[in-house]
This record gives sequence, C-alpha cells and structure tokens, in this order.
Amino acid sequence: MVIPILAGSIGFVVTFVFSRFLIFGKQVMHVAIKPELEKTQAGKTGTPTVGGLAFCFGTVVAIACLQWKGGDSYSIVLMVTLFLFALIGFFDDITKTRSPVGDGISSRLKVVLQMVCSALVLLCMHFFGLLSGEVFLPVVGITTDWGIFYPVCAFVYIMFFSNAVNISDGLDGLAAGSSLPLVVLVLSIVFLGGLARGISLFLAAFLGSLLAFLWYNVKPAKYFMGDCGSQAIGSVIAVSALLSKVELFVLVSSGIFLVEFATSLIQIVSIRGRGKKVFLIAPLHHVFELKGMAEKTIVGRYCIASWLCTLMAFLLFQFTLR
Repeated sequence: MVIPILAGSIGFVVTFVFSRFLIFGKQVMHVAIKPELEKTQAGKTGTPTVGGLAFCFGTVVAIACLQWKGGDSYSIVLMVTLFLFALIGFFDDITKTRSPVGDGISSRLKVVLQMVCSALVLLCMHFFGLLSGEVFLPVVGITTDWGIFYPVCAFVYIMFFSNAVNISDGLDGLAAGSSLPLVVLVLSIVFLGGLARGISLFLAAFLGSLLAFLWYNVKPAKYFMGDCGSQAIGSVIAVSALLSKVELFVLVSSGIFLVEFATSLIQIVSIRGRGKKVFLIAPLHHVFELKGMAEKTIVGRYCIASWLCTLMAFLLFQFTLR
C-alpha cells in the first residue's frame, strides 16, 4: 500500500512542477479554436496544449524512480501503451498548431496509427504471456474462454477507449474529470483482488499525475491536455482493464464515453450517408454548450454521471463476488 501511495505522490509533484514550467515558461503549442466553437470558446485562444505531456512525464518519472531496476511485465506493457498512444496524440497536436482552423491529421491516418499501436500493444501482451482469452462475466460470476475472438475484441476495446476519451476532450476538466472514476475503479479492483503489483503501481502514478493536471485544467484552464493526453488516458484505461481482466466492469463505468462516442459516430454516419446532421453539433457536450449551459455545469454533471456509472460497476463487481 505504501509504494502505490508513494508512486501517486511522486506523479503528482512531478506533474505539478513540470506543469508550472510549461505554463509559465516559453509559450508553445497553441492550437486555433475551431470556427464552429468561436462563439463559446473565443476566450480560450492562446491556451497552450501541453497538459498531456505534463502528466505523461509525471507518470514516467514516478515509475522510473520506483522501478529503476526494471519493471514487471504489467508495468512494461502499460508504459509501452502510454508511449505509443501519447506519440500519436503529440503528432496530431503538432499538426494542429500549424493549422489556422485547428485541424490535425486526417481521421483516416489517425485510425490507421491507432490500429498499428493497438496491435503492437497486444503483441507486447502476448510476448509476456498476458493476452489471455478468458473473460469474467458480471452477475453470473463465471469465466468464459473467448479463444481466437478475444484478441479481436481486445483490439476493438483499445480503439474504442482511445477514441472515446479523445472525443470527450472539449471542455475544461471534462475528459480528465470523467476519466478519474474509471482509473480509481480499476485501481480499487486490483487492490481488492490482490492482482499484479505493476498494475497498481502504474495506475497510482497515473492517478496522481492526472490530479495534478486537473489542478491547472479546471476552468479557466491554464493549459489543455491535447490529443497527446486524451489518447494516453483512453489507451491506459483500456489496457489496464484488459490486464486486470475486468473489461466488462470498466465498460459499464464508461457510460459517459459511450454516449460521447455514439453521438459522434451517429453524426458522422448521418452526414456521410444522408447529408444531414442528427445533432446540432457533435459530440454531445458541445450541444449543451451551444444551447447556453455553463461550461462548469456541463463538466460537473458529466463528472457526477461518470462517478455514478463507476459506482454501478463497482457494486456489480461486489455483487458478482458473492
């Protein structure tokens, strides 16, 4: 218990200090506000998009300090995941800084990169013998073997979370605030189940780093996480759930991200298929914003909803254990 607390503390302190350097040092990584959001977000012009770099750096330093002799296979897989998906996001963020309207890399290229990185992460899991085909089913409390279908489902699982958190990152504190309950859920289940130390150590460092990031990201945000941060958060949540074998419980707790992802997907399919919009704008949180709901209200309610979904998932986990 002491080591994870230490990991979280180091992650928090390093991210907090590094954030101050990024925010108050030389201003870099400015992304233009998209034209359709200028009415509601014009005041955010000039805010640096470096938050993802800050909490990824804090996590890496915390793990390096506590596992300098070499981590176990679980923490290695999570570090590989963090690095690969943060790199995709960083590439996207750099591209956005060069666009007058805040456009990054094409959706097609982003999906291809995510597919490649998801496959590499699964290969890494397979190399360490961590890609089990077994899935624990809630309520009934039995474990089933999905065989050859499991890697395919795991691939889709990682793709979903990396995109869903990315899509949800649009308001100050929204993506990180809504993600915290999911990280806490996996961390809690790992402790209760006495699972691998590497998972708990990594997630504790990641949680501490995210809390430090939120210190500066709540409205008015001093910086944004950017795609570097959102890609990292989504992939880490997905892979930690796969490693802990609590995939379905985490899926239940991701209700907010499911809704955000679904609204964006429906909008894209409708525009490309019928040439019409279903929603005023997608994802859903921007609809509330354009209708005049205060940003703090939207973020606060999303975070509450995320905690409620996570509580439901945790109670489901407890009920299943009986």
